[in-house]
Amino acid sequence: PSPKTHKDLRNHLLGPQFREAEKSHLQSHQVSKTWYEVERHQAIRKELLDCMWVYVYKFDKHGRLVKCKARLVIRGDQQAKNGQESTYASTLAGRSFRTLIAIAARFDLELLQFDVTNAFVNADLDQEIYMRMPLGYRKGGTVYRLRKAIYGLRQAPLLWQRHFTSTLISIGFKQIPHEPCCYGKDGVLVFFYVDDIAIAFTKEKQPLVNRLITSLKRKYTMTGGGELQWFLGIEIIRDRKQRTIQLSQASFIDKMAKLVTESLY
Repeated sequence: PSPKTHKDLRNHLLGPQFREAEKSHLQSHQVSKTWYEVERHQAIRKELLDCMWVYVYKFDKHGRLVKCKARLVIRGDQQAKNGQESTYASTLAGRSFRTLIAIAARFDLELLQFDVTNAFVNADLDQEIYMRMPLGYRKGGTVYRLRKAIYGLRQAPLLWQRHFTSTLISIGFKQIPHEPCCYGKDGVLVFFYVDDIAIAFTKEKQPLVNRLITSLKRKYTMTGGGELQWFLGIEIIRDRKQRTIQLSQASFIDKMAKLVTESLY
């Protein structure tokens, strides 16, 4: 099992790897200027939230361990609720995803996938929020004041969605009617679920797609760029000759079966 808390790293078999993952994650925030240090007294009577480490394993499509990941998550559950403020962010509807995949199969579209690294910190925070320093890296009498949105904040998904969609609009893409997570331009479709992005297009549109990718990489740190094989835990099984695409949730079924088995024993 992956560690549950920072203290668990002391006795965990892969503790050193997770510590390195912590340092790498904090370094990425330093580059993004997500926060800056202030004295604790500046946060008196202000919103000061806890944070926690979340540890996960990253596997390849064959189930082999690729790396250990650590992410710092702010305790958004401690935020004061404001009835006047909307924090709702749209996500790609399941039926829309299936429709897009069906269109890609029918017209033999190219399908590329990208992932935006630490996506939320690209959006500026529009409120005064403070966060305690993470376990393992604390300094006495010092806290962080946030500059950017961070995972766990209630408004972070909405701020990121606004930022990303404004970027698409600025390079000429328009929202597909009734689907706020799908944009199109001259036959190129971009659909996304938070920080997972897929692009569908015919081969003759490759120059436009290249310009799109270049524009996005100027603003965001992105990984991927290969053929779409997984999306939201769904495996994409494609037969280009037959123009068919199957969607498999075998990994999800295996995960559920494992949980049921563990609960029985």
